[in-house]
Amino acid sequence: MGDLVRAARDYVSEGLDRHERVVFCRLSPDGIRYGDVSDAADVRWGPMPDLPVTVPLTTDPDWRPSQDPVESLGPMVDAALDDGYTGLRVLTDATDLAHDPVSRAAWVRSEHLIDRYARDHALTILCSYDVEDLGDGPVAEVACVHALTGGTPSPFLLHATGGGGLGLAGEVDRASAPALGRALTQVAAAQVPTPRVLDLTELGFVDHSGLVAMHRAAAALGTRLHLVGASPLVTRLVDVLALDALDLGEVS
Repeated sequence: MGDLVRAARDYVSEGLDRHERVVFCRLSPDGIRYGDVSDAADVRWGPMPDLPVTVPLTTDPDWRPSQDPVESLGPMVDAALDDGYTGLRVLTDATDLAHDPVSRAAWVRSEHLIDRYARDHALTILCSYDVEDLGDGPVAEVACVHALTGGTPSPFLLHATGGGGLGLAGEVDRASAPALGRALTQVAAAQVPTPRVLDLTELGFVDHSGLVAMHRAAAALGTRLHLVGASPLVTRLVDVLALDALDLGEVS
């Protein structure tokens, strides 16, 4: 049995044990279909989880990945609670969606909105991707906007935090700085609260190229990025490099 399918079965079993409604979704650039899961053994053997999907998540023929996924998932969470479940647990295969660069970029934004919504709602979601099919680069692009990932597809993780902020964990160097800049631009564009806060407490390492990427992303969005938990070295580099789109002062 593939490692991913084994992990998917464990994930489904945990949800069923917690009396959550468990569904499997298959995503593509032009739609989402899903089906309920009542037995972890139904997750089939193979490189990817596979389950029947029969119900469209949305009947909107103009649906695209850039639309707010909470508009569809929110009512599903409410319905699960109304039906006596403790929450909604979703297992997805988003490989087809991640193939197309345009759809993938829109999905990164949607992944972040789901991550933020799940922080204070009864929703758990596991997104799966076929690495052999997609390649390491596309998988890293979508995986980097999660608080947790299987393996290390990306050297950094950019995730939602309380109060509408962002958290950055892992390491950012010259090689990964462009990916961080791209992720910040995609994710921060979905942020409503201001100022935009980036918590660096969990960040193990960042060099000047990573800070420049943060600065350029903020400048491209016409905003400022407030850095929380910055080390003395980061503070010094921001000052020396005159990265005026990065703010180290008090949040007001």
